[in-house]
Amino acid sequence: MIKLSRIYIAARLLFVLVFLAALFAGIKSKPVPQVVPHFDLILHCGVFAVLAVLWVFSVSATKWLWGLFGLLVFGAGLELWQGWMMPARTASQVDMAANGAGVILGGSFAVILARFLPHR
Repeated sequence: MIKLSRIYIAARLLFVLVFLAALFAGIKSKPVPQVVPHFDLILHCGVFAVLAVLWVFSVSATKWLWGLFGLLVFGAGLELWQGWMMPARTASQVDMAANGAGVILGGSFAVILARFLPHR
């Protein structure tokens, strides 16, 4: 059986990697190409859902809410950065909403799932 401490360490490591990937993608001068219609929204929601799930599984329950709030702020801040500091990119309220939806969906899923898993 896998020790819970290893799961928490893996979740923290994956959180940092996905966070850095999201940060890199957000500060690139060119946006991700559109493979299908609204592909960027799918990516925004999906990445922030994954970040929310990894956050919930990498910290204690007392820190869940603060971290999820931090992800909401990060998502909005990244969009504002694109609009203010990057001439080739624009800030999008729809992208901000997709980021927020990902945090809410991923966070809700992880919190519900965490109730059924063993605790530290």
